[in-house]
Amino acid sequence: MRILRDAVPGTTFDCGVIPIALEDQEERIRRGFVCEKLPLYSGPARWGPPVAAPSTGFGVLLYKKPTEALSEVVQNGGVGLFGAIEYRTINGPILLDRAYQVSAEIIAVGQSPRTEYVWLDTTATDDDGRVVATVRLQIRFMKETSPLYQKD
Repeated sequence: MRILRDAVPGTTFDCGVIPIALEDQEERIRRGFVCEKLPLYSGPARWGPPVAAPSTGFGVLLYKKPTEALSEVVQNGGVGLFGAIEYRTINGPILLDRAYQVSAEIIAVGQSPRTEYVWLDTTATDDDGRVVATVRLQIRFMKETSPLYQKD
């Protein structure tokens, strides 16, 4: 392992409190990033405030601070690709105009002949300490695109 030599299963990251604003989702809808424009994505829902579309919820659990945290253990990763993604709502859905405590944990690392990969679990917790949603993600790093695998 070269790219993920510092990635150790069990390593956790406190990603802090991440707010999810209605305006952000409305912008995603305007730009066509939300396929199904359901009324509950922009107006009141049975849970109260509007609901985060799956792509918005996934974004909170991956694209902001969790990705920054993971970058702490990736060395000259080259091209990274999603290998697998599972988004789950548990005590959800994620509601807009709320903030969630987000944490991440490396659960596994490994390699194939052409890639190194990491499995990451991220969790969004509400103010009452309940897990609202999780993402399990595999990111694969192409060995041939990393300077760590360049032939001398």
